[in-house]
Amino acid sequence: MIEEFVELIPDCLYDRSGKVFYSGRGAFGSRSDLYILGINPGGDPKDRTLKRETVCSHTNLILHDYPDNWSAYRDESWSDQEPGCDPIQESLLHLFDGLNMDPGEVPSSNLYFPRSSNAEDLRVRHFKKCWNFHKAVIKKLRIRVVVCYGRQPADFVRRRVDASPHRRKRYRDHVWQNADGITVIYARHPSRGGSWKKPKNDPTDLVIKFLDEVN
Repeated sequence: MIEEFVELIPDCLYDRSGKVFYSGRGAFGSRSDLYILGINPGGDPKDRTLKRETVCSHTNLILHDYPDNWSAYRDESWSDQEPGCDPIQESLLHLFDGLNMDPGEVPSSNLYFPRSSNAEDLRVRHFKKCWNFHKAVIKKLRIRVVVCYGRQPADFVRRRVDASPHRRKRYRDHVWQNADGITVIYARHPSRGGSWKKPKNDPTDLVIKFLDEVN
């Protein structure tokens, strides 16, 4: 099934520094209640090493070299640290641990595939380029809960799936649901002091609640 999703990656982005898949073939080949979406890959696209990691080259690694059960959050080395030890990785692994889920079995990606010097510069026009990919993942894998870390992806996704604020006031700024039962959850981006290991930032209980509602 992952090959069907690869076909939806825009050709114009293939040679850009970046990546699409944050989990491997297994995660994008079977039904999942949960989908994880960030904004876009981190790092400077002009960095000599990262410049060589293009959307195309990384997708080929996913398709042909990496194991079916693979996770960028668990298995990649970010910023010259041990695999899984970057603060963002630690936050995501904290979530997966709290959900009792294997990160290599949960489909994960970013709303926009190329790297950028500053994610704050990304606009709706960028996200639209990759939406057909995410739309297909949500439909074909029968996703019920989309966790977006960062306000930008949460706002974009909730509008694209036509989700309305949750009826309970306490969830209004963090949870949206549509007529098909798809829930979009906003979680603070775990960078810049937003670690999910801190109770005030931890989205785990919220995600558990809405996953439980669909099971």
